[in-house]
Amino acid sequence: MTEWLDRGMTDFGTLIELVDLSGDTCLCFRPLEPRLESWMYLAWKKYQVFASAAEVFLDCLKKSPSVALYME
Repeated sequence: MTEWLDRGMTDFGTLIELVDLSGDTCLCFRPLEPRLESWMYLAWKKYQVFASAAEVFLDCLKKSPSVALYME
């Protein structure tokens, strides 16, 4: 997928701040017009053990100012 993006062969849709656009990258974020908003919910077991990739994903969500988390 990344190779296709680098060559300009495809477009990629994602939620803002889920893709690292800092550093040496040819990717850029272009907001949709008109603005689209969506509510999403993530749920998991209270004492769930996550794979390292899932831990990194959740850490990114927790640090994001555009994500509101409800945690008991």
